[in-house]
This record gives sequence, structure tokens and C-alpha cells, in this order.
Amino acid sequence: MLRQVHDMKVILYAKSKKGAGKRLQEGIEAIVPNGNIQVCRTIRNLTRTLNRLGDGMAVAVLLAATKEELSEMLTKADILSERRLILVLPDGDQETAMKAHRLYPRYLSYRDRSFGDVVAVLKNMFRHTNQHLGGGEGDGPRV
Repeated sequence: MLRQVHDMKVILYAKSKKGAGKRLQEGIEAIVPNGNIQVCRTIRNLTRTLNRLGDGMAVAVLLAATKEELSEMLTKADILSERRLILVLPDGDQETAMKAHRLYPRYLSYRDRSFGDVVAVLKNMFRHTNQHLGGGEGDGPRV
């Protein structure tokens, strides 16, 4: 299935285990091999996890369910902006999006969506990494 990207990790930050956090986690679990997802429920745990993994092959998917959570993430911009990052925002306000861009995400989505877009982007990131490592096109995650 994921011949070349078995070491690629997904770090999911979702404060809540319910609602949008649950939907996002389920979408990611549908395409990422068991053991390759690290779920963090606090920003402190997220930063510890990112520091422990170093600069290896990891994608961070962050759910900012509120503007306050986004503000908290921005206090860790030095760590987060250096990562491959998918960011889910609480709303579509222009001000919210401008703040989010300080983290240099690869992709922005919004909390009120089904997260099919996030899953598709994540699949493409896996596929791209796999091709870069010498794998074939058919070796990406499957739904």
C-alpha cells in the first residue's frame, strides 16, 4: 500500500474528540496506515511531538476550531511555520485567513466542511513524497 512512505507521519491537532475534530480524525485514519498518526489535544503536546520528530517526513494537520486556538497556534509560529502544514480554520473571515498565513500552510480549509478536501490534499502529499523517494504513482494511500 504505502511502500515508500511508511515513515511519513501525520500529526493531528484537534482539541476536541467530538464534532469537527472527530470528523477530521476519521477522514485521516481512512487513508493513513495505522501507527502513522499522532493525535495531540493540546498545543503543548503538539510542540513536544514536533520537536521530538525533528525535521523528518511529517505533515501536521491542525484544527483551529476557534479564533483563540488559532491565536495560540500563532504563538508557536517558529516551530509550526517550518513544517508541512494543513490548517483548518474556524471561519472564512479575511482577517482569520491573513493570520493563518503567518504559519505558511500548504493548504487552508474550514471547520464547517466535510474535510474531503483535506483528505485529498493529504493523499497528494503522500503520493508526491512517494514519487520523490522513487516509488510509483500507484503507491499512494488509498481510500
